[in-house]
Amino acid sequence: MLSRKEYNGRVSYDEYVRRFNLSEVAKKEALLARQKAQNLIPKIPSKKTITDAAKDKAKDEFRKAVEKQTGINTKEVEEAYDAVKGGPPKTPADKRKKNEIITGIAINRAVIPNTDELSETEQNRAKLSKASKIAYMNDDDFRTAQDYMNENNLGEIDKELSNSSSLVIKTPDGDTEIHYRGTAITNKPNYQDLITDASIITGTEQGVLANSNLGKPSQLIEAEQQLQRTLGKYGSVEHLGGYSRGGGMALSLGNKYNIPTTTFNPLVGPKTIAGSNSTTAKHTIIRTTEDPTTIGLAFSSPNSDNWEVKAIKPLDKYSSNIPLKNVYDAHRLDNFTEDGPRKIQEAEITKAQNNQVSASRKQLERVMLGDMRDSIRNGDSFTEYMTKFNPGDSQITPNGKRLKGTRIYGNDPYTEGWRSAGGRFSEGEAKFINDVRENGENAEPHREPNEIRNSDDAERFL
Repeated sequence: MLSRKEYNGRVSYDEYVRRFNLSEVAKKEALLARQKAQNLIPKIPSKKTITDAAKDKAKDEFRKAVEKQTGINTKEVEEAYDAVKGGPPKTPADKRKKNEIITGIAINRAVIPNTDELSETEQNRAKLSKASKIAYMNDDDFRTAQDYMNENNLGEIDKELSNSSSLVIKTPDGDTEIHYRGTAITNKPNYQDLITDASIITGTEQGVLANSNLGKPSQLIEAEQQLQRTLGKYGSVEHLGGYSRGGGMALSLGNKYNIPTTTFNPLVGPKTIAGSNSTTAKHTIIRTTEDPTTIGLAFSSPNSDNWEVKAIKPLDKYSSNIPLKNVYDAHRLDNFTEDGPRKIQEAEITKAQNNQVSASRKQLERVMLGDMRDSIRNGDSFTEYMTKFNPGDSQITPNGKRLKGTRIYGNDPYTEGWRSAGGRFSEGEAKFINDVRENGENAEPHREPNEIRNSDDAERFL
């Protein structure tokens, strides 16, 4: 707006000012109206935004699954690693190194048993999978399989609906269940079994087109038709079960038809895992700790609410000094149908993964020592190092940076690492560490009365 001296218009200066102010108000109102209109129009997210959101969701599902199935909170592990490194990795090599360390820890936990025995119902369902194998091996109109079921009080085979791949069962409780046998490789090999196995592994068991049998293995087509006929006859199917290849088939159909499953060392593919997020059916997978077909479950992202993985040691009778035989025998169905002592010796997978975990731990220690040496060369105190790399164990006070908590007590990795790297402790640091070691949570706060750094006298506190 012009000053009175600058103004040279035809209307009076007061009128000029009034009109100018009205014009400014109108401009602001118009701007607000445009902004309001823009906010009403939904913004279309960019491809990058959608991709990043999908990645974040996948990572979150991964964390939930691993925490449920292995007892590991991967987020805490990642945060602990980042704290040691002073922040998330930036280069591809650093990211790969971090993933190797965390994966090693998770695999180690994945082979730890979380149950000592099976329930009677679980063991009976394993026996039903065995009955389906007996029926396949004996071409006698299911007589031998029914004899085995009678011996174990497992129910009656519906001969009309059953076939060489699976049995339709009426249990003693009156429930209808279908149980699928494992892959037939020896004695009576079945080429179609291998085709089904390959399709599950590659995630193509549902075919190449939605709602189409194109590319779907013939055994899965027959299994789905059998399930539909069973539903037509009995009105419902209460449970599906299977072993190995049969377990993979049960999981696939259980996902699609929302039917609960119990499977034993099942062949689990990516499509099965993804499908678990679109069903409310409860999937119980029971595996031996050395089984190679299910080790990947610890790193999948199934629906955590509906997916339960039980791990049990193989039977002791399958202990061997031959590593490959141990792994082969761990996959046997007998591990679930028979009672008996379980293995005591370390699993072959555990041995191999323990080596990876050990190497990962050593790598993490090398990383920490390298950061400590850098801090010492920069003239940082132990407290300054902890503040930078482990902020949860330090705090900022009016008097400066101070240690806190009970994780620093003299024999911990941080103080031992600091000494190994050539670092020294101030008088206040040493006194605090000594006090934590003796009094734990009741230790006095960290104080630096004289702020002595690199003092020989400070060593006496440790």
